[in-house]
This record gives sequence, structure tokens and C-alpha cells, in this order.
Amino acid sequence: PDYILKSGDIVSSENLKEHSLKDKFKGISKRISILYMDKDIIAVDKDADISVHPDGKTGFENVLLEQLKAFLFSKGEDYSFLAPVHRIDKDTRGVTLFARNFETARMLGEDFKSGNIIRIYLCLLEGILKKPIFVEADIIHSEKSRRVKVINKKINENIPDRDEWINKTFTLSKTISGTCFYPEKIINGKTLCKIEIFSGRHHQIRAISSAIGFPLSGDRIYGNQTQNKKQALVCKRMIIKRKNLIIESRFNIELKG
Repeated sequence: PDYILKSGDIVSSENLKEHSLKDKFKGISKRISILYMDKDIIAVDKDADISVHPDGKTGFENVLLEQLKAFLFSKGEDYSFLAPVHRIDKDTRGVTLFARNFETARMLGEDFKSGNIIRIYLCLLEGILKKPIFVEADIIHSEKSRRVKVINKKINENIPDRDEWINKTFTLSKTISGTCFYPEKIINGKTLCKIEIFSGRHHQIRAISSAIGFPLSGDRIYGNQTQNKKQALVCKRMIIKRKNLIIESRFNIELKG
């Protein structure tokens, strides 16, 4: 050898970090659908059966956050800060938003909490819902069950003004929820329905749909999974007022008649 290492020598390699990262992302799919990307946010079209966060049960190859990091690394893009800024269940498909810096994460987190980001969902309900309705109810968490409890349920055929309801009702309670149901098509005893949520409570759409007698088709917790193998729920559209931006998922729900 030209040189024998001695105590105190420093060894460096420009390629060492890159090889280490390649090993880290090895086996993680980079084939994700990017709907929108700028210096502050990335919107991904999430498929079903993929967790957003690592949960200790799912391998990194099935975690959307890790898939996004692997994708950005493969493109030479910065992935040093990535944070999902809203809830979306593992079995739900559609628009999933990530912040690329702390300040954006903070602002968008506040926007979601205050209802300033609008989310429109498409779902398939068991049963026939004939008219648009608005459901106001409290959603209560339980430490002993995966299910949430729906109480103080009120159903109204008059849809309130979104901003007025948020300012007068949502901001005064930590458990209240507001859910708008707009039936679009009925076939074989099921209803294709558009849903707008005025709040973002845990399991809101799934729990409220079940509570009013129209559970989501394929819901493993609140519905009858035997009716459909996959949960029929898509976050179809997200409107980000702060950026004057509308992001739409490519996923749809098809009715088979």
C-alpha cells in the first residue's frame, strides 16, 4: 500500500454517503404519482393499503413518506424535510399533502385545523341516499377501541354556509364535526356520493356514514367488508386557499351495474 493509516488520520469519501443512501432506499418503490410539486409542498396521489407514516407494523416499502423520500433522492431533489400535514387512512386513496419546510408545515397545519383547506371526497355508500344532507355530530375517541363514537347527531337537508358554520360552531368545540353528503348516482342498492367535510376529525367520514345508516362499502371497521374487498373512499379534490390551488386525484370509483 502507498500509505498505512495511523491513529488520528481522517478518512473521507465523497461517494460513501451516496452509497449509504442508495442502500437505505433499496427495495422502496419510487413509482409514486406526483400531482403537484413546488418549493413548499408536494401532493401525492396515494393508493390504498399504503400507510402515510411508519407505524412499526408496516415495512418501509409500504410507507408513503419513505417512498416519497426515495423518489426525491432518485431525482436529485431535496428531501431533508418532509411532513404530511393532514390525516388520511391507510385504506383511503387520493390527494395526500406534504410540506417541504417547517414554516409551510406550520401554516398548512393551521389551515387544516381552521377549515381553510377544503377536501372533497368520493365514496360508495351501502344503501340508497336520495337527497343531499348535512350531518353535525360529536366524534369521541376511545382508548380501548379502534372505533370512534358518534354522539349528538343532527341531520339536516339544508347545507349551511361553510365559513359561517366553521366560525360559529367548529372553532368552539374540540369534538364537533360537519359532513356534507351529495348523492350522485344510485345502482344496485349503493350510492355513489360526493362528501365535503367542514372539519377533519379522526375516521370522520367512515364513522358518520355508518352512524346515519349508510356505511362505506368495504370499510373494515365501520361497515361490512364482505360487500367490497377495498374501502371505497377517495380524497378526490383538495383546495388550498393560501396558494389559490386546486389539486385533483386521478382515482375514481366505478359502479358496476
